[in-house]
Amino acid sequence: SSGINAEYGEVAEVKQKGEDERRLLEEEGRLAMERRKEESDKLINSLREEVGTLKTRLEYQDNEHSDTLAKMKQEFEERYQRLQRSISSNHNVDMYKRKLAAQKLEHTREMERLKQQLSRNMY
Repeated sequence: SSGINAEYGEVAEVKQKGEDERRLLEEEGRLAMERRKEESDKLINSLREEVGTLKTRLEYQDNEHSDTLAKMKQEFEERYQRLQRSISSNHNVDMYKRKLAAQKLEHTREMERLKQQLSRNMY
């Protein structure tokens, strides 16, 4: 009976070792899973930060481009207005020159008429 007890003792010991090993493996597995989860959480957070940074940078560039476009549009409008005024001014100058030329022609004709009248009156 002592031989049977010894065998039971060995079986119990092997069984206990198996249990301990199983528990140890479960614990190692659990710890490995926790580490992987922490690493993936870190990676996810890092990617979120990067996306946020890129979003912010894009928004800033969009705003900068919008500002640049607005400035360019304003400069264009101002140049267009100056050009319009210049064209208008040139048109007014042309009209004035024509008016002066017409008056000069009228005065020249009046002078010719007066000269002819004067020469007729002299003879």
